[in-house]
Amino acid sequence: MLDTQLQQSPVYQQLNDRLRSALARDYNCGDRFLTKREIAQRFEVSRATANKALASLAIDDQRNSNFVNETK
Repeated sequence: MLDTQLQQSPVYQQLNDRLRSALARDYNCGDRFLTKREIAQRFEVSRATANKALASLAIDDQRNSNFVNETK
């Protein structure tokens, strides 16, 4: 039977999706990316949430430091 109950994803995952979209759309290799503080202020989330979203991007090799890398 089809499960019809939708689960809301955590805020850091929603933020991760938005950051990933911004990376693909607005940034080139070598560009400076947003810091935790800038993300927290822009998206009105805690710095801990911003950090968790950035960490999940780093795991996917989308981000290193605050500069955009080429995708592998």
